[in-house]
Amino acid sequence: MRKLLVLNLALLLGASLTPHVHAAAAEAIAAMPLSRALDEFAKQSGLQVVYDARLAGGLQSHAAPAGLAPQAQLKMLLQGTGLDYRMLTPTTFTIERAKPAPA
Repeated sequence: MRKLLVLNLALLLGASLTPHVHAAAAEAIAAMPLSRALDEFAKQSGLQVVYDARLAGGLQSHAAPAGLAPQAQLKMLLQGTGLDYRMLTPTTFTIERAKPAPA
């Protein structure tokens, strides 16, 4: 818990020094193991993606086409995995279990 707090603080401080504008995704991301897809997303978008590797273990991403806004592309990659993202800072996302829909 303490390491996560330190990581979150470092990310928050670092984000204030980074531009907040991100263009649409330059390239499509094919369906692949989720951890690889998240790495590819981070590389292409220039955004940070923070998650517990155990969450992505054994999961497959959906494909996501080029030309989408980064958040839309990330949402497509996570579709059907039982995971969702939450924005920590304008440049950092965390991956977590999706919350159940209200009844």
